[in-house]
Amino acid sequence: MPSDVLTAARHLSPRNRAEWSVFALTLGLLGLLLALVLLQDRASLHEVTRDRLAIQARTLHESIAFQLRAINNLLLNSAEEWERLEGRPDRNALMLTRLKADAHLMPGVRTLGIVDAKGIMQITSLEKLTGRDSSQREYYLHPRETHDPARLYISKPFKSAVDDIWLVSLSRLLLDHEGRFAGVVMASLEPAFFQAQLASANFAPDMWAALAHGSGIQFVMASEREGMAGMAGMDLARPGSLFTRHRDSGRSHSVLDGTVYATGERRILALQTINPPELRMAPPPGDRRRTADGTGRSALVP
Repeated sequence: MPSDVLTAARHLSPRNRAEWSVFALTLGLLGLLLALVLLQDRASLHEVTRDRLAIQARTLHESIAFQLRAINNLLLNSAEEWERLEGRPDRNALMLTRLKADAHLMPGVRTLGIVDAKGIMQITSLEKLTGRDSSQREYYLHPRETHDPARLYISKPFKSAVDDIWLVSLSRLLLDHEGRFAGVVMASLEPAFFQAQLASANFAPDMWAALAHGSGIQFVMASEREGMAGMAGMDLARPGSLFTRHRDSGRSHSVLDGTVYATGERRILALQTINPPELRMAPPPGDRRRTADGTGRSALVP
């Protein structure tokens, strides 16, 4: 059969050969044009995806920053009340009632507590924590070491000894009437609340969103995909990771393409640093890195 076609082609007149050549050239040009259109569409979709992820990350930033401001105000009010009640015999009872009510009413808060100067949990909305030694926890150590009442201190995520879950605690310094260190007032964040916030940003089934401490330790992740649970506590601050690239860039937001350390997948990742300046959020001693959240979905690689 092929030999018949070749034979027929040799017997074509010059005019017919020219027509077939034009036809073949036209098909080639149409194929090239179609390929260029597909590449352009792919690049356009890639940019649309990057823009949409950046918007979702900014939205999460505003929502979580708002929540941090509210919890900071709660801690400030609790610290003022604790100092105001100094010397009263019913001080602990009054504060216990207040902390329980505040923890119940404030979204995103799991536990509120007062830790004394020696690091012992004196009063807490979760009474099974009363009397526990917190002297080695960052939310106590960092305020004691830096002694700055204007700062909001944020601990790295840590495994709770009571509930076996990963927590982050915010704390503020307490001073006595002579200005000496008197302990801290602290709030542990509720992982389920922030997981629900993150999940609201996922506009496709293959997406995920996560909240990580500036040190790189992941706090919580939200995803509908199987196998994505159990990543709390993972250290994302690996050399060359997308998290590290964003953090070390000094930018407040980034949209990066590459392999995600947590999943090993090629992704587009939008990252947004959460660091409201009015909170003066203090990282752990020797760590100037900041909190970041990331939203990712499948990459479209040109």
